[in-house]
Amino acid sequence: GAGPAPVIVPERQTLFAVKKVDLRDLVTGGTGGLRIGQASVRGTTLDAVRLEDGSLRVAGLHFLKKPSNSSSSPDASGAVDPETASIPPTASVSDPSDGPSFQLELFTIGETRISFEDRTAPTPELWAPSRVDLRVSNLVLGDPSTKHRTELRLDLELPGLIGSLVLDGEADFEGGAIDGDLNLNATGIGFDRLAPYLAPLGLEGEVDQGRLAGKLKMHLDQGPDETLVAASLESWTYRDDQGLELLGLDLLNLEKLRVPNSTAKAIELGPVLVD
Repeated sequence: GAGPAPVIVPERQTLFAVKKVDLRDLVTGGTGGLRIGQASVRGTTLDAVRLEDGSLRVAGLHFLKKPSNSSSSPDASGAVDPETASIPPTASVSDPSDGPSFQLELFTIGETRISFEDRTAPTPELWAPSRVDLRVSNLVLGDPSTKHRTELRLDLELPGLIGSLVLDGEADFEGGAIDGDLNLNATGIGFDRLAPYLAPLGLEGEVDQGRLAGKLKMHLDQGPDETLVAASLESWTYRDDQGLELLGLDLLNLEKLRVPNSTAKAIELGPVLVD
């Protein structure tokens, strides 16, 4: 007679892994504060898949899409309690100085392998950056009284889309205010990997070695009742492989964006200047 059915063992897949985590010069304070001289993460592996239905699967977790007919009301009938409907939400603002402080003098990430498979594309696409390096220095949390500057640099390579991307800059923290400056430089910009997305729109990329550069400046001031934001894009250019400027922006300036801490108040947008 027929023998037993063969047992098929599914191939094991690494969903998430970290090769090495290195912490140096840890110092704890009497008030619960913590200072770390250096922290580095090496050899991170992470796989993510966007399934045909649009849901996301990351590191063994399946993030299901919410049903379109879902209701955020706890009452299935949709009834609203008149005693609570007129009560505006109250923002609770805590004083960061009440909690312990945290300082990280240097944080680096390297040798990272991240893959993202998009199965919603006309033909499934696999995105896998060949390089992701991050460096952050002098990160301070929980101590608004200390004036400090945090510096950041991100290096990224994504074959078929970006040959090299460098994002670097600094942010000055003082009290509840933050002033940040970021510079972006990207080379080897192409559209090969975007072809499956562009084709249904009747579009085809013609640049395979484009260059993008520009600056971002931001000021943020957080108060007890509202947060004020000002930002500007400066000297942005996009050029082809021959150096011809295809797109340029000298200045886009947002003078003021007022964001109240309470959802009972509206967001106010100030003048926007484009040059």
